[in-house]
Amino acid sequence: MLKIGFEGALAHTRMLDEHFDKHQRLIGALHGLPVTLKDLFHVKGLEMSMGFVSWIGEFEGEGGTGKERNFESELVRELWSLGAVPIGKVSRNPRIFLPQFSMVSSHVG
Repeated sequence: MLKIGFEGALAHTRMLDEHFDKHQRLIGALHGLPVTLKDLFHVKGLEMSMGFVSWIGEFEGEGGTGKERNFESELVRELWSLGAVPIGKVSRNPRIFLPQFSMVSSHVG
């Protein structure tokens, strides 16, 4: 894992437990499911660098925007609303760009 967000995940799971204890029902279809996200998505409290060292501490390559670690991608908001628990971020595998790992064949015919 590239970035670990266990503190936020534990706080979210406590909230999920309290909700279940009070209402005896789940938040959504993904209630309590731990998930990791590719480092292409913004998660509040975690940096998003897309694997670029130059983007560390910045927001999409720009510093001083005020959005660093404060912005959240729509997909992440949807996961939260369905009860998922993002626990961290994983990096991209650089091998996906090599021809032998490409999903599209370079041979035609």
